[in-house]
Amino acid sequence: MPNPVSRLKPPIRPLPVDPPIQPPIGPPINPAFVAYPGQIYILTKGGYYLSAANGGGLDSNDAIQTEIKYSAGLVVGPYLQFTLWRDTTGRFAFQTYSGNFIRAVDGGGLTTDVLNTNAPDIAVWEEFRIALVGGQPGPFPISIQTNTNNFLTAVGEGGKTTNAIHSDATKVQDWEIFFLRKAGDLGSGFQYFIVPIDTQQAIAAKNGGGLTQNTLQLYGQNGVHLSWARFNLILQPNGSHAIQTVNGNYLTAVNGGGLDYGTTQTDNIHTDATVAKAWEQFTFVDRGDSTYCIQTVSGYFLGKRTYGGSAEGEYSTDISDINAATKFWIVPANFL
Repeated sequence: MPNPVSRLKPPIRPLPVDPPIQPPIGPPINPAFVAYPGQIYILTKGGYYLSAANGGGLDSNDAIQTEIKYSAGLVVGPYLQFTLWRDTTGRFAFQTYSGNFIRAVDGGGLTTDVLNTNAPDIAVWEEFRIALVGGQPGPFPISIQTNTNNFLTAVGEGGKTTNAIHSDATKVQDWEIFFLRKAGDLGSGFQYFIVPIDTQQAIAAKNGGGLTQNTLQLYGQNGVHLSWARFNLILQPNGSHAIQTVNGNYLTAVNGGGLDYGTTQTDNIHTDATVAKAWEQFTFVDRGDSTYCIQTVSGYFLGKRTYGGSAEGEYSTDISDINAATKFWIVPANFL
């Protein structure tokens, strides 16, 4: 079996990343709410994006549409992106590219004239609650509840330009299931799930971190707790992030990366670091379709192992070609 030692290669420079899309500057926003960094996008259970027609600013029953189908590599444009705002009580608001907010007309309970996107600020009709829905397939399904305690419905699970959304549902079924994912700036100190798109199961730090062997698992495996899949991303001075586990440790790419696998005694990714140094620095490279590849400090990427057994690390840290690297969805976890 090949010896898992680091092979010296020049670092791979991250691909250039466009600056995050920001909505136009508008009037002051309700001071009870603060914005998350970057943007999010929302998919229906049928795999369609919620989009703000014209980027927002419309008083129209068809201001929010669901006609665009998710496909790998599709660029998530500004009309498909929203800035997420939150207050301290767990209420959320969705800001469109125009700077206006999504409004549930009458606070919800409607099948016509349901949503518009011309609200300049956040009041009760612009407030929503987001909750994780159990017993559903897919990475972290959510419901979106209006101020009247109704749920948003993606009619037919999506694929519509007219009558796309209702707000009269009183319980969550298939059409009330959505998926929320991150785009753009990841900020610092925010909690995320990191979901490889090939498995659609979030990675988890076994025991919440603190290990050098059998360190990473997938949420959904027996005995893996949801809390283990939560990671804080801590921005570093060079623009990379330290990936902090739920117990306060950090992920370490042993040798700074360049190991296809670990050994039967130690993985190539550890979760026991108590201080974020060079080997604990990871760059999240946006691939243009709001998926991310994760790069180690030495320029390698995380990806599938070529060799090694299940006890020798979940991921290779020796992928030099970004096109061969694993792609991840990043899912905001603070409110789930």
